[in-house]
Amino acid sequence: MEDFKLICESGVNCIIEETFETGDRVLIIDGCLKGVEGELISSNKDNSKMLVRLEGIATFKLTIPVDMLSKTYN
Repeated sequence: MEDFKLICESGVNCIIEETFETGDRVLIIDGCLKGVEGELISSNKDNSKMLVRLEGIATFKLTIPVDMLSKTYN
């Protein structure tokens, strides 16, 4: 914990990245589908794009860049 405090106080820019697993509920946080929730189906080899199932009137599977997703915790 002390190491974490030192890093935070040092002024070094830290980026905390979310990790995703198959089955996670995700929220699209950017683009024309911003605010839509779905389920993570799979990802490409470098985890830069995610296949997400969107449910509603019809079920869609879309490939979405990881930086446009966030986990939902409901």
